[in-house]
Amino acid sequence: MRFSPFFLAVLLLFLSFPRPAAAWSGSTHRALTIRAFLALAAKAGGDQNLREWGYATGFPSAMPDLWRISDREAEAPRHWFEADRFGSTCTPPDGFASIADETEALASVSMARHELGDAPWAVMDLMGRMEADMRSGDWEHAGRLAAAIAHYVEDLHQPLHCSRNYDGGLTGQNGIHSRYEMELADRNLLHHALRANLHRIAPIDEPLAALVAWGVESAQIAQEILAHDREATAYAGGNPDDDAYYEKMWQLEGARMQTRLNQCIERLASLYLTAWERAGRPEIAPAPKELNTDSVWSGVAADPAEEAARRAARQKEGAGKLLALAAGGVLVVLGIALALGTLAARRGKKDLGGAAG
Repeated sequence: MRFSPFFLAVLLLFLSFPRPAAAWSGSTHRALTIRAFLALAAKAGGDQNLREWGYATGFPSAMPDLWRISDREAEAPRHWFEADRFGSTCTPPDGFASIADETEALASVSMARHELGDAPWAVMDLMGRMEADMRSGDWEHAGRLAAAIAHYVEDLHQPLHCSRNYDGGLTGQNGIHSRYEMELADRNLLHHALRANLHRIAPIDEPLAALVAWGVESAQIAQEILAHDREATAYAGGNPDDDAYYEKMWQLEGARMQTRLNQCIERLASLYLTAWERAGRPEIAPAPKELNTDSVWSGVAADPAEEAARRAARQKEGAGKLLALAAGGVLVVLGIALALGTLAARRGKKDLGGAAG
């Protein structure tokens, strides 16, 4: 049977239905955050309280991705810093990285918050609040802030969070975001193999300048990741979902991803050390077994089970629509086949009638 163009179009639509872009997987966020605290504990001679804080903050560090669901307009820009908006070198104007006021910094380059993103200033805000909490002895809230800081710093070290072409839409490479940070990492990255160099963990004199510089680094790397995505896609015969694509992409980007994540652990630990020293080096309290995962900005709840249910409902709804379209295509094909069969039968009878005459 020959299929109708409509049916083939529906089939192709179903097979090519895109996967949504996301951030580092929750397990990667958790691993990076825990390892930052474990590195600090090792640097402090095996401090058990610091180790406990790592496990307490690991899970909440993934929650800002869920805060975006109910608080998208305010929350989303905290997850990126698109430094390639500064030009091909991704370098901001002189003095930009020293402007502590976010509004003033954005105005100096004539950009809106939703364009450039404000991850560096979000981290600075949280660091100031965490220092105050440590000074006052509110360690539980300080831990919640530390988890949020971890998320935004980790996003700054995901190169595609620092590019206007974050999901390849500007160059016809749609889906690169999730291919890189989810599929490629989940297939190959060994969290237990991530290692911080303790000698690189030290207080940072100018944290804002450092955060901006990390974003610039990521934006520069993003350009190479996009080039490697094209190379790996060509290697896989034009199919970026093929295993051959991921094998080639890991060959091209795997070592750098691991290096970048090791740097992230060292730098996150250095920011925590900076905040602790600025707070006057208070005695570190034991960590609670669990931390509240609601937004430290708006208080919006982050319920993973509820979000999973919403996501499943959306997927079910989308699958239902596609199934309805496919069913419609089948009915069209059957209708055409029936009509052609009826027409053929009539012609056959006519031909037989003519022959009998």
